Amino acid sequence: MIEAAKDARAADWISRAAGESGTFHSMVPDVFEAYARVFHPAGLCGTQVRWAEVAAANGRTMHGAAEWGQLTGSWQVREQAGLWDSEPATGPAPESVSLRLARTLARHTSTPECCWFGVWEGWGTPTIMVLARPEVPAEERERIQKARQQEADDWNAFITGAPTFAMPSRRMNVLTGRVDDLAEFFRRSREAPTIWWPDDRAWCVGSDVDLMTTYVGGSADAIEALGRDLELETLAIPAGQAVEWDADTVNPPVAPPY
Repeated sequence: MIEAAKDARAADWISRAAGESGTFHSMVPDVFEAYARVFHPAGLCGTQVRWAEVAAANGRTMHGAAEWGQLTGSWQVREQAGLWDSEPATGPAPESVSLRLARTLARHTSTPECCWFGVWEGWGTPTIMVLARPEVPAEERERIQKARQQEADDWNAFITGAPTFAMPSRRMNVLTGRVDDLAEFFRRSREAPTIWWPDDRAWCVGSDVDLMTTYVGGSADAIEALGRDLELETLAIPAGQAVEWDADTVNPPVAPPY
């Protein structure tokens, strides 16, 4: 069960060790033996599409510092017929990726019963839209809509009432629970926390609202285990790797995304 932390002291080491923006250490501190980049999948008619598939189809090279705009040939491309029709999610990893990470990483900590979750305070309360069959009376649709919106409002109030800690350019509310309680975030808000780690600090998972990938720091064994998971698209990366839009120096350069 997710609870608000009593205070933010569990996150002090994160705040102290986090690096400035520009590298992934603004999300995952530079204190681990090894690191991995986890690529959020694109989609095609509801199925997942790997970045490696997109790279191969476009004659590009998939590697640890690959950037989506350079794999597709432009940051302005919104789909490629028969290849992908929805680009990778920005922000925290989508549910399938997050839960897979939690399942694997839980085996690489001595404290899976105690995990800390940082939620960016800038998310705000989502506006809930309820889809219903035409035969459902308008009064019932309205009742369901109000109930779901109230649940979202209550969850947001719960999060924003939790203690906060600072990351570079971001402030986080800190919550606590078991590693497998990560699933509750998707039941309540459909959004993973921005950063999460176990009490023994064996690893750390971090993301950013503007990025299409998630970063993990941990032991060499933990990172190797993620790389072996065929349900994830993960590549080991060196410490200090850049996260800017033009970090890919292997594939042909493209115009900036803005």
